[in-house]
Amino acid sequence: METEAVCAICSGALKRRRLEINVPDRLERHVGISETGYRRVWIECVVCRTATNVSESFSQDVLKDIETAYCEVDLDGSDISARFQKLTAWVGVERK
Repeated sequence: METEAVCAICSGALKRRRLEINVPDRLERHVGISETGYRRVWIECVVCRTATNVSESFSQDVLKDIETAYCEVDLDGSDISARFQKLTAWVGVERK
C-alpha cells in the first residue's frame, strides 16, 4: 500500500501509520469484499495531523454498493417510522 499520498485537507505528506485493519467491516462484507488480502490503513498527515483512511482501490460501483448497503444492513426490516426514529435518535443528544 502506498504511503506517499498527500492529505486532502492541507496537501501535507501522509507518513505515520496510526492503525491497520485486516478485516472488512460489516458494510464491506455485505457487498462481497473478501477478507483474503484485505488491508486498510489510517495514515497521519505530517502537517495537520489528521488521519486519512487508505485502502486498496475499490471501483466506484463497489463504493456505491457500500453506500446503499448502509440502509440495507442497519435498517433492513424496519418500517419508515422505525427508520426515521433510528436515524434521528442522536438529534439533541449531547455527545462527549
